[in-house]
Amino acid sequence: MLRITTDKNTQCLTLRLEGRLEGPWVDVLGQSFGAALHKLRGRRLRVDLNGVTFVDAAGKAALARMYAQGAELLGEDLETKAIVAEIRNGRAGDGDGGRNGEATKVNRPKPITNLHEQLTNLQGLQAELQAVNEELVQAARPLERLNELNDQQRHELADQIRARLARWESVTQRIAQVLGITGENGNDEGGSR
Repeated sequence: MLRITTDKNTQCLTLRLEGRLEGPWVDVLGQSFGAALHKLRGRRLRVDLNGVTFVDAAGKAALARMYAQGAELLGEDLETKAIVAEIRNGRAGDGDGGRNGEATKVNRPKPITNLHEQLTNLQGLQAELQAVNEELVQAARPLERLNELNDQQRHELADQIRARLARWESVTQRIAQVLGITGENGNDEGGSR
């Protein structure tokens, strides 16, 4: 089974894949990709492989075709990075099997199934989020006297706020993962196919 979620923003359109990219799901991905190409309107097209647990030879070949058509392939863990590197280096095969067309099993951490464990994780993340929020408030205080700051001070302030916002985004993404929310920034945008 393969779940495909479409996330859209002003800069890019992302096809987020979750599950096994094999058999009939390769054709479903091809249809979703074709539809996404028609909806780009100047945006970049990304294919997020971070939720993929298995890719067969035909799936790799399909990803290679998407990459050749300009799609950016995203992979953060060791296995998905290896698949992306294989495709970028032109070694993804043609879907007919063989050494370079081998299927790849992606090992994922075991999902949290215990509600107590999930609650404990959320409580820790809540404390971390609260600390980040306090840091953001402190970093934003000089904004009250922005007109008194010189250019260098403004740039330093902007860098501090950006760093705090990046940390905030990281924490909120981890919260979304624990809760099983698939969209960016905690929003379940787009539909599943």
